[in-house]
Amino acid sequence: MPVMLVRGEHANPVMKEITNVLGHCLPNSQTHIVDKASHFLTATHSKECAELLSTFLSKEFPPI
Repeated sequence: MPVMLVRGEHANPVMKEITNVLGHCLPNSQTHIVDKASHFLTATHSKECAELLSTFLSKEFPPI
């Protein structure tokens, strides 16, 4: 199943580690880091997050 992981560049260390571990454990995952964003990136960087989500959802993925 395709998975997109998104975190801010300045996320706290625990969130960074969680994202890294999930990225390694989940096949078909993509990790995106939003520049100059912290934990509440959907509020502070909504345009970037919307673009990432739109691009991800517009892809055609092979059936699982």
